[in-house]
Amino acid sequence: MGKIVEFGKLIAESLTSIAFPYYCPGCNAEFKEGVDWICPRCWRELPEAGGGVWSVDPRLKENVFVSFHYGDLCQQMVHQMKFVGRCDIAPKLGREAALRLRQWNPQPSSWEVIVPVPLHPIRRRERGYDQNRLLAGGAAEVLGVPVADRLIRRIRHTPPQSRLADPERVRNTPRAFAPTGYGAPPKSALLIDDVIHTGATLMECRAALKAAGVARIGLMAACG
Repeated sequence: MGKIVEFGKLIAESLTSIAFPYYCPGCNAEFKEGVDWICPRCWRELPEAGGGVWSVDPRLKENVFVSFHYGDLCQQMVHQMKFVGRCDIAPKLGREAALRLRQWNPQPSSWEVIVPVPLHPIRRRERGYDQNRLLAGGAAEVLGVPVADRLIRRIRHTPPQSRLADPERVRNTPRAFAPTGYGAPPKSALLIDDVIHTGATLMECRAALKAAGVARIGLMAACG
């Protein structure tokens, strides 16, 4: 019976793909729509991160790993992930970003946990999910470490960074994060965000992790 059901699903998916073909927004090639959003080739060919505002900050340029360039395609992807309900993109993006990290450093430092930059509860309710938690989950699969999303929390409901000019981004994040006091802190953690621009959010989260008692903190962003 199970095989009959699976066969029926395959037939339904095939008919749907014929009636409603899906075209990759990166190269316009037709492919089966699914959790990838872009085709496998475009995933493989996402450009590496170049210089951004964060790359001229001496506190960040040698201390943060950024996987992909935040160009047109990545901007579309992040918009879909954060504002159009495509939460399925986040784990894939996390996995691909972590694979790039492994290519850059085949033996990355052994972090005890991965910590996602937290959303404020109000924004999480509005969105229905926490894309950074899903992103961290995808990266954790590749790096083989658990996600720790209770070490720090966002205590100020700030405007989205994407809507602010650079000076406003820096003023938007101070004292926006704090340690939770939940459990014993790990000795090391890899902090991950979806996008880095000025680096203000990651720096504030790092300060909160330091206050929580984490001694060694790595910084990573999927796009920048």
